[in-house]
Amino acid sequence: MPWTTSVTCGGVGGLVVEIVVFYGRIATWQAARQRALSKDRGRDQLPPFGKCVDAPSDFLAAFTRLSPGADAVVVDELATIPAVVALSRRARRLVAQNLVIAGAFITVLVAWDLIAPLPLPLGVAGHEGSTVIVGLNGLRLLREAAWPRAAGDAS
Repeated sequence: MPWTTSVTCGGVGGLVVEIVVFYGRIATWQAARQRALSKDRGRDQLPPFGKCVDAPSDFLAAFTRLSPGADAVVVDELATIPAVVALSRRARRLVAQNLVIAGAFITVLVAWDLIAPLPLPLGVAGHEGSTVIVGLNGLRLLREAAWPRAAGDAS
């Protein structure tokens, strides 16, 4: 199986798991919200959205779910090890970039929620928007152009 197929399968599997986990977190938040509303609490005592959804940890979970698909890269090709090591160094920098992006999105959403009420659709759109941007940023490592550059850097 080519490495691109194995990474894609790992990515699709991680995406499915991430969708199920996110749906579960939204359902938990909605149930807590309904419990709070049924007890006639004020809107100030509703559970915050960020208590159930945490973008940086969601990104790390999705990244670790994608990793198992990548282990087929060096099955029988020992010549690719220097390229993989160079690519892993680029991946480490990319993970740091993605953490900064996710942290910036969460900081903006939390600040907005503290300053003024953050509507649920905008909170969900902001969270999912950060997930999409982080995912697209991570896809840069799957380009064919990343491999020859990695192989050239390792030499």
